[in-house]
Amino acid sequence: MSNVNNSLGLYVHIPFCAKKCNYCNFYSFAPKNADVINNYVDDTVSEIYRWGERLSRPADSLYIGGGTPSLITTPNLNKIIDAAKKAFNLNEKNNEITVEINPKDDIDFKSLKANRISMGLQSANDTELSILGRRHNLNEAKETVNEFKKYFSNFSLDVIIGTPKQTKESLKNTLDFCINSNAVHISCYMLKIEKNTPFYNSNLLFLNDDEVSDLYLFTCDYLKEHGFIKYEISNFTKPGFYAKHNFKYWDNKDYLGIGPSAHSRIGNKRFYYSADLNDYLTNHKEIYEGTAGTKEEIIMLALRTNKGYNFKNEFKNNSNALLFLKKLKKAGYINLNGTLVTLTNKGCLTENTVIASILEYI
Repeated sequence: MSNVNNSLGLYVHIPFCAKKCNYCNFYSFAPKNADVINNYVDDTVSEIYRWGERLSRPADSLYIGGGTPSLITTPNLNKIIDAAKKAFNLNEKNNEITVEINPKDDIDFKSLKANRISMGLQSANDTELSILGRRHNLNEAKETVNEFKKYFSNFSLDVIIGTPKQTKESLKNTLDFCINSNAVHISCYMLKIEKNTPFYNSNLLFLNDDEVSDLYLFTCDYLKEHGFIKYEISNFTKPGFYAKHNFKYWDNKDYLGIGPSAHSRIGNKRFYYSADLNDYLTNHKEIYEGTAGTKEEIIMLALRTNKGYNFKNEFKNNSNALLFLKKLKKAGYINLNGTLVTLTNKGCLTENTVIASILEYI
């Protein structure tokens, strides 16, 4: 298990939340009691060891997400981390171990065996937090950041762009909160109204597409001014602090997901688990999702990042394709360096359309 190039990313899904946020479509629910949590943690530890033996490969990243991982207590989080270290030859010194947290939860950061924190801030405006259905307010977010900063310098904050009543000024205040907290990574997600969420049937007045687009473009420019690199459509980092685990998703590297609703890509196979805890615990049945690593998928994922994709081989004898790329560049959707394509900030706003139009020439 010493081949670093063979290393995969390990994701563990914690399906528990104190309450569902108004925008959230992830699989999560409020646990009835501590036994539900403890039993799930025990099962997760067993699954980590089972997969470790089955794959016999090292991991160089662990991401505990959800849901609300900080809801299950620090000892339970450490049980999962310890199992991952043993089963996948993972260590805090050389590998990335991330735990998602929410403000207000009772976490002993001093004893937490992670080296990276990702906190769901979403906004630094109490009105926006209330609209989103978050459990915390701004002061509680400040207190939590000040607490984990005593022990963690590598941390990320999540921000939502396009919350009802959000303005450029309120978004700027949120970004300033992140910058002034010394966060080295900021994830900024444009609000999507998804089915099976309270927002879907809400009578709230949501921002229109143009308003959200303007806020996204402002975010990109503002964070760039403050030394952040946009290395993926929604992710900004100070140099050297990109999310190693998340980048595996976009770089076509292998990752294993454990837990209900968790997705995996191992070799050329994609599979996932049922978004139902009882069904998951009963049989841990893998549901085949399709073939991984197709040409289209590689291109689509690469173009989400600042690495981009070089179409040298695909378009070397295709003058129509190269002409089309030049048109996209002139329209402001892509950067073009020879045959190397990256999306501009404007292109990121219509990434699916832009990428699909390019793929028509493959």
